[in-house]
Amino acid sequence: MTWKAPHGIGNQIQLFSGTVTQNVLGGGELWFERVPDDLNFKTTTIRDNLVTISRQNPNWSMSIGDTREIGSTWSVIASIDAPPTSANDHALEGAIVFKGEDGVPKPISDRETEVFSGTKGDAVTTNVSWEADEGILLQMNPISAGVEANSAYTTTITWTLVDVWEPEL
Repeated sequence: MTWKAPHGIGNQIQLFSGTVTQNVLGGGELWFERVPDDLNFKTTTIRDNLVTISRQNPNWSMSIGDTREIGSTWSVIASIDAPPTSANDHALEGAIVFKGEDGVPKPISDRETEVFSGTKGDAVTTNVSWEADEGILLQMNPISAGVEANSAYTTTITWTLVDVWEPEL
């Protein structure tokens, strides 16, 4: 199951809403309960060194609904079809990254990248969030990347919720 929502760099506002539900073996359901319509990043000064640009809202989060058996596992996967691109078709290749607790940035591209995993507990809803310096971020050298000053760049992040089946031992 996949929820596609456009996300912008800067203050571009684009809307998407929908419901995605999957019936799973063993009873219960697993679904995206809430995914914000946009994920914007802070404006930054163009300089000639590697910079990591945080989300405008450091508390950005999504939520997962899960009525399956306690102990069931799931993952959230992120990918993009194209890099962030300006109105002049200038692309920022490799600029969107995921940084987990290990601190190692992993590029988000057309290859699926796990950005969160969870295990069903007593609650139906699980909040998916990261620290301000973790999660989906921008990382690049603005000069080397040829960033266009005063331009908005946009792309679409595809979020995929995966029911992770683990065989009984």
